[in-house]
Amino acid sequence: MGGLTPIFWQNTLPLIVTILVAVGAATLAGWISNSNLSKRVDDINSSLSKRTDDVSSNLSKRIDDVNSSLSKRIDDVNSSLSKHIGDINSNLSKHIDDSNSNLSRRLDDIIAHLGRIEMKLDDHQDRISRLEERTSPLRR
Repeated sequence: MGGLTPIFWQNTLPLIVTILVAVGAATLAGWISNSNLSKRVDDINSSLSKRTDDVSSNLSKRIDDVNSSLSKRIDDVNSSLSKHIGDINSNLSKHIDDSNSNLSRRLDDIIAHLGRIEMKLDDHQDRISRLEERTSPLRR
C-alpha cells in the first residue's frame, strides 16, 4: 500500500468536509454566544448610529445654510426687481404725460387754426354777401 489512493480520498473527503463544517459551526456558535462578540456588535451599532446622527446633523446644517443664502438672494433680487419696475412705471408715466401734453398742445393748435379758417370763411362770406348786394341791381 503505497500512498493514498483516489478511492480513499473519494470516500474520505466528504467525511472530512462534514467534520470541518461541524467544527466550524460549533466554533461560530461559541463566538456568537460569546459576550465579547455581542459587545462588539453593540459598539458597531452605536458607532453607526452616532455617525448617522452626525451626518444627518451636518446635512441639516448645510441645507439650512443653503436655504438661508437662497432666501437672502431671492430677497435681494425681489428688491432690485421692485425698484426696476418702479423706475419703469415712473418713466412710462412721464412719457405718457409728455405725450398727452404734446397731443393737447397740438390739438389746441389745430383748434386755433380751424378758428382762423372759420373767421376767414366768415370774412369771405361777408364779402360775397356785399358783392351780391352791389351786383344785384345789375342782374335784374
